Amino acid sequence: MYVPPRALLFVPAHRDRFREKATGFAVDALILDLEDAVPPAEKPLAREKAAECVGVHPGRAFVRINPVRASTAFTVACGEEDLAGVVHPGLRGIVLPKIEAAADVLELDALLRAWERARGLPCSTLELIGIVETAKGILNLGDIVQARIARPFCLAFGAGDFTGDLGVEWTSGEAECQHARGAVVIASRAGGLPSPIDSVFADIRDSDGLLANARRVKAMGYQGKLAIHPDQVGIIQDVFAPEPQEVDWARRVLDGMRQAEEQGHGAFTVDNKLIDYPILERAKAIMDRARRYGS
Repeated sequence: MYVPPRALLFVPAHRDRFREKATGFAVDALILDLEDAVPPAEKPLAREKAAECVGVHPGRAFVRINPVRASTAFTVACGEEDLAGVVHPGLRGIVLPKIEAAADVLELDALLRAWERARGLPCSTLELIGIVETAKGILNLGDIVQARIARPFCLAFGAGDFTGDLGVEWTSGEAECQHARGAVVIASRAGGLPSPIDSVFADIRDSDGLLANARRVKAMGYQGKLAIHPDQVGIIQDVFAPEPQEVDWARRVLDGMRQAEEQGHGAFTVDNKLIDYPILERAKAIMDRARRYGS
């Protein structure tokens, strides 16, 4: 199973100082941003700088491209130009904003495969993260998760654009996002995708608020979170790393299942609780993340 990063730090691709500092941070992944953080006039420069960073720091960076097609009058639809500029050896993956249908995922996947071939990269190895951040995207989640592609793929939730689309305030408690946030988790599970990545936390000075938010969305089923400031990274990565007690529980579950299967049983108990195959999947996921992040 694909294990997405715990924390992904957005970096405006056209800002030299931000980009150079970010490459020194101990973060699971960077997202070199060509979309919201970059003014239209700066997008060509941002592509060039993103491509340079990808080449110098291979395997560390995703690039958030612009949409391939405009959905509103405010959307800059230059995603194809972005792909032409940034798909090079060393790129980890692409972040696609504002996905609203399976066709968005399939179109991007086809474009990526074409550029992988053109640049001599193994086919379908670049990771893809699709951000669901509009009302239409939430309503079409069932369609989106049925987009069958071979590459590593997961969803993310974008609270800022979602509340903007609804025309409501993005509050600190985020009650207005509760339904949509839960829907992304459920749809990901129903579609056989990895657990999704959560939205950014807007208040960069509120560490306690970020900690509470990260714990809350982890309990909902998210396995990572987007970040907009380096100070947020450590908190996010600590929350989404498996805790020692989780790893111990998962190890005992897997050991118990092996013993039960040897004895011809389909269920057994751990800590006086019945364990069967659905719970086994959670234990396997915890161990996968523990191995990935050294917990």
